[in-house]
Amino acid sequence: MTSDPEILALRKQLLQARAVLHRLRIRRDARELRRSLGPMRIARAAAGSTAGRIVLLGMATALLPASRGPGMFRLLARILQFTRVGASLYALWTAPRDRAHCVRQRTDRAISHT
Repeated sequence: MTSDPEILALRKQLLQARAVLHRLRIRRDARELRRSLGPMRIARAAAGSTAGRIVLLGMATALLPASRGPGMFRLLARILQFTRVGASLYALWTAPRDRAHCVRQRTDRAISHT
């Protein structure tokens, strides 16, 4: 049978191993957190948000000379129109192909699925 000092020594080793394991986990979590909070990732998220885009557009227009403002706004408006049309076309292109095109097809499908 094991004696009390041996049990205490085994418990101490177990606690030391657990402490090392916890330190390694904390180090890994800190590395992942540091990686997720990098400046590039934050900038990408901010630019991807609607508020970030509005701020960037405001900064860009504030930095323009007054003589170039109206022309730049026209160009930005056209770019936005083309991107919206492009996004709509892309949505239509990637839409599911099995859509019903008329009322009869929709009702036939509804009846056949029930």
